[in-house]
Amino acid sequence: MREYINHTSCDKEISLHDCKATQISIDGNTLSFTFDDGFWVINDNTYNDNKLHKSDQAVMHTLLIDDKYLDSITIYVFHQKKQNKAIRMEISLDELMQRVNSKRASLEFLYLYKGFQSYIFECQLNSSKKPYFHECVIQIRTDHLSYDWNNVLKDRVW
Repeated sequence: MREYINHTSCDKEISLHDCKATQISIDGNTLSFTFDDGFWVINDNTYNDNKLHKSDQAVMHTLLIDDKYLDSITIYVFHQKKQNKAIRMEISLDELMQRVNSKRASLEFLYLYKGFQSYIFECQLNSSKKPYFHECVIQIRTDHLSYDWNNVLKDRVW
């Protein structure tokens, strides 16, 4: 397991917008998303230039609330069936993990909404085959996310 030197639990210090998770894992009741290309570090960067900098490889962890951890996660994938109509299909965490971990798809995070004891992520499942992406929503019942990374990259600025 890779060691990380920087850590925050503050959602306001990190942006996942347009960042792609390339690995998903679960250990006990901790769900982790690995971002090989990093995520955006907002406040705590060593350059103090008021810009968002991309980190190197990074991980987001969440501690799942429910004793039956699979009950803490709901994943919907939207499939377009006919013109201007989509069908929302629920998939399991195992299926999402299989798609992402096998590199059949990457999980691109777009928006994050925080509730009382949940986080809702609007995402896209991207692949190299038609249709090239599916919109998806991931709801995780938790009150805690944490983020780990090592370095922010001076030349990767938003």
